[in-house]
Amino acid sequence: MKHKPLRSVRSATPEHGATARRVISVLVATGLVFSACSSTRANRRDSRGDNKTAEAVLSETCWTTTVDNAWSSSPNATDLTGDGVLDVVVGTNGSPAFVVAVDGANGDVLWKSEVGSDVYTSAAFLDSNGDSTPDVVMGGRSNDLFAFDGRTGSLLWSTRRTNPGLPPLWFGSATPVADVNGDGVADLLAPQSGEDAGKLRAGILHLISGVDGSVLRSDTTPDNREIYSPPALAAGVDLSGQDVYVGTGGESIPGAVTAMRYGSGATAAPRVVWTVPTDGVVAPPIVATIGGRKIVLASTWGGETIAIDAEHGEVIWRNHQPGHVALAPPVAPVPETGWVIVSSSRGTTFPPVGEDTVVRWIDTQSGTTIREKNIGGLSIADPILFDFDDDGEQDLLVTPVANAFEGGTGERGRLLVLDAARGAALTSAPFEKFAASTPLIADLEGDGRAELIHAAYPGLRCYRLDTEIGADRVARGYRNPE
Repeated sequence: MKHKPLRSVRSATPEHGATARRVISVLVATGLVFSACSSTRANRRDSRGDNKTAEAVLSETCWTTTVDNAWSSSPNATDLTGDGVLDVVVGTNGSPAFVVAVDGANGDVLWKSEVGSDVYTSAAFLDSNGDSTPDVVMGGRSNDLFAFDGRTGSLLWSTRRTNPGLPPLWFGSATPVADVNGDGVADLLAPQSGEDAGKLRAGILHLISGVDGSVLRSDTTPDNREIYSPPALAAGVDLSGQDVYVGTGGESIPGAVTAMRYGSGATAAPRVVWTVPTDGVVAPPIVATIGGRKIVLASTWGGETIAIDAEHGEVIWRNHQPGHVALAPPVAPVPETGWVIVSSSRGTTFPPVGEDTVVRWIDTQSGTTIREKNIGGLSIADPILFDFDDDGEQDLLVTPVANAFEGGTGERGRLLVLDAARGAALTSAPFEKFAASTPLIADLEGDGRAELIHAAYPGLRCYRLDTEIGADRVARGYRNPE
């Protein structure tokens, strides 16, 4: 099957900074086939035993499920069936595209719901219909935000149907916030941006009702630039009074990192607390505590990583990698270690033209590069810090893929685990073709041990890490790095 190359689509409108074209490969067919588990729950160790060797970290597969075209949506997990096992939700690329829910116990498909076009977002969960089961909210290139019944996959609401006057722009991943309008259901903050008939449009942040998808208020980005990633904010809590950190701009236009503060009930326009102009900020900013100080970290399309004082907007340091672009946010270890990690890829357009993604360790105080490592290939997914071998020290997961691909179907990639402090490669696991999604690390079965779920051609693969995990059960995923 032939697919349209990303580069040929990108070159059609070179004047715009639409980096969200990383999911632009339009595929003409989508299907699902279940593959039997390579190991069963009974094979799991009953006690912790010795630490796993590095080579054994990604050696055991718990299940695989073919979800043709699930390569840009980052999987997320919640219990949809009430059996105590977290189930996995992912979106697919194509026209039509699908939102797919998979049983976390064995990989069986629970339901599959069609939408118009690429679902490159990560799922948000809230109980929209009051049945005590989380429902699924997904956006993407259909220029709409959809809510699906968590039990059945039936459509509960569509933001565009409820609000037909919305501009025809793409929706990014939504973030649940505490109930704003007093109806007892959590609401959502969601970015909308992209092109409208070939014309650049300002990004919009919509505050959306979790009950019916109606727009409670809409605010354009303060600099009237594009926005492709969700802002950094505390999910699930009251939006009023907290600062929301927004990254704007794209490939060929500048942007900014801006702190916005919503008022009581979020009914008034948010106030701009500070703004720092930058190159385009396509990857989402993150918030970290460094030296007891709250810091906003952002990586730009121009290859620069910036540390900003979260309260005052003061630039603390800048670290620049000339000739590179940043497709992923920085990651900051917890507890503090004295360094943050960023990745960037050589090139100026999407996809970058080289085969080299460079991982850099940056001193948190001075902003100077401590060390760097070329991991090869193109790495779009968020880097993930996690103790993969259960030795008490954090490791780093990156996902380089060969950059000689057509329409996202190209050559072999790998899940690569590095020693987070020193950068030495510990182990890797190959996957067949292309992936742009951030892997999920969660305790699906509720037994205190972690699984890793990765979306790549030809679908989802669950790895049994057998590593201890915290009580909240979702340790690492798109936009929940802590």
